[in-house]
This record gives sequence, C-alpha cells and structure tokens, in this order.
Amino acid sequence: MSGAPADGAVESLTDCPTYDSEATSSFEAIVRLLLDYGADLNHCPPLGYYTPLTKLMLLKKFGKAAFLIRIGADVNKRCRMGDYVFDNLLLATTSKQMALVHMIVYAGYRLTRDKLDSGDSGW
Repeated sequence: MSGAPADGAVESLTDCPTYDSEATSSFEAIVRLLLDYGADLNHCPPLGYYTPLTKLMLLKKFGKAAFLIRIGADVNKRCRMGDYVFDNLLLATTSKQMALVHMIVYAGYRLTRDKLDSGDSGW
C-alpha cells in the first residue's frame, strides 16, 4: 500500500491491500465466470440470510470479500435472518479488519442509515 497515510487509511479502493495469499486467482476466475453467465453478485435469497459478500465476511474470508468489493459488490446490501440484520461494515469492524472498513466506506457505504430500508431483504 504505497503512499497510504501512516494511520492505515486509504485514499481509494485501488490503495487497499489485495490479500493475495487468500484471494486466489482460481476464486477470482470462478467469480468472473459466474458473473459472465448472469450470476447476481448481490443476491440475497428470498428467505433472507446473506449476500455473497456478507457470507465471506461471516466465514472470515476477508481477502475474498475484498475481491468482491473491488469488482462491485454492493456494500450497502443487507439481508435479514429473523431479528438479526447482517451489516458488512459492522462485520468488518467487529472483526478488526480495518482495510476492509476503509474499502467498504470508499465503496459507498451509507453511514447515515439506521434501519432496514427497501433495499434490504428477508423481511
């Protein structure tokens, strides 16, 4: 991360670490192939649960989650299971993944929302 501020903040998505050791080229190739054939990067099942990005965050696959953010995953998309809402920024923060926190914010996370909105699923 060349040229990044000393506190670890990043200036853009391209300044974020790539997590090369985790986000393998085969995973990236599979994701790109699925997208080429119409897969929805932000799909949330009708019954709730989680988007691919949220699933990777829950599994602590942070490098793969970073890859999805880089290729356009909607960081604001939240799904709901019962009374629990899965929020990507909260997951990154509680996992102490500051690079992902920065990525999520730079990718356009809406910091001002406080409740489920019409873009949220599973309710």
